[in-house]
Amino acid sequence: MRIMPLLLAGVAFAFNNLHGEDFELKGDIRARNQTLLNRYNGAPDMTTFQMRMRLAPFIKINDNVTLSGRACYEGSTTPNIDSRLKDNQELSFDRVNILLKNNSGSLTLGETDNPFALNIPQIDKDIPILGAFGQLPINKSLKMDFLFDAGRLITQDTKTKSTGLQINLQEQYEKFSFSGNVGFQHFYDFDNNFRYSNSKHAQFDILSSGFSLSTGNGKRFPVKIFGEFLYNFSMPEQNKAFMAGINVGDSSKPRGLFASFNYRWIERDSLVAGLSARDSPLSNMDNFIFSAEYRLNKNLLAYAINGNPKHIVKTGLKDTQRLKYIETGLRINF
Repeated sequence: MRIMPLLLAGVAFAFNNLHGEDFELKGDIRARNQTLLNRYNGAPDMTTFQMRMRLAPFIKINDNVTLSGRACYEGSTTPNIDSRLKDNQELSFDRVNILLKNNSGSLTLGETDNPFALNIPQIDKDIPILGAFGQLPINKSLKMDFLFDAGRLITQDTKTKSTGLQINLQEQYEKFSFSGNVGFQHFYDFDNNFRYSNSKHAQFDILSSGFSLSTGNGKRFPVKIFGEFLYNFSMPEQNKAFMAGINVGDSSKPRGLFASFNYRWIERDSLVAGLSARDSPLSNMDNFIFSAEYRLNKNLLAYAINGNPKHIVKTGLKDTQRLKYIETGLRINF
């Protein structure tokens, strides 16, 4: 598990020394340790160590056309049901797309990341959309733009088609800045072979909205408060999710420190569980999350995350205890 990231890193640094103006290679290495304590039904505590290496070449055809793709290696050591250590390794090639852009906007064709920037992830950030994603400026003076996507999402547990749109607004004032968004995502044509019960429904129609207020931008400890709300029109109940939090600091520069605290309430049928989180379903969850980051230098970031998730249960059912999730990691960017 340790050899492959080193080999890929060597290839990355070699290409970085050779590329010209029309070729660029970006990537990162992440090592993290995840621990889950106080599990349900007396299950033993579980710890997983994971290492991930990603390389993404960008080939500039001209000022309006760019080709890109990505190679990703992931390795993990996880205790299986017999409490023995089990190694899993995977090498994949994805995110192959073509970007077309000019002063009127941009269009991405192929496989791309989730374009809608939400803290409550309707689609996990590691799950790509295969199809088209576009961005059009509506009002440049107000920094308002329109995003749309259409394509297919495929994971181990879920296959579905999706179309969506989102309007973003950013405004800068003398002492603070404001951003907001309103979006709609339509999931349909589900595969019937699902791991999670809420994914068996014929379609999900999710309206989302969010906002943030920031102050102290450019200073060492800027402050941002934010909130989001989601509503699934396709379900009669258990169909809402909301989140609120505060961020302090900035880890984009060396010796920069960043901390975040948020609370999220995500009802069972507010999200498609098989899409909302890659490692485990995020739906049906009441969760406090605290995270911190510290940038040691330009390319090296250390971080820690502490979460306390608890399942949302209906009145009359036996309550469940609150889990404890701890993640620590290092990330190298190049």
